[in-house]
Amino acid sequence: MQRGNTKKEILHRLSYCLGHVHGIENMVKEGRDCSDVLIQISAVDSALKKIKAILLQEYIGVLFAAIGG
Repeated sequence: MQRGNTKKEILHRLSYCLGHVHGIENMVKEGRDCSDVLIQISAVDSALKKIKAILLQEYIGVLFAAIGG
């Protein structure tokens, strides 16, 4: 499905997200301020949106290639 570089980039971003989610979990357990938690959630949200954009771009490329575009 994905070319090597695309797959590598997606995996890297997913690893980043996982690390942040674990950090967020710890922040909640520690009772950190809501604004700090929300900032970290926003960072994960942005990273996931970027992953979605990469996947959509790749999928569109596959579709165009399939129809000879």
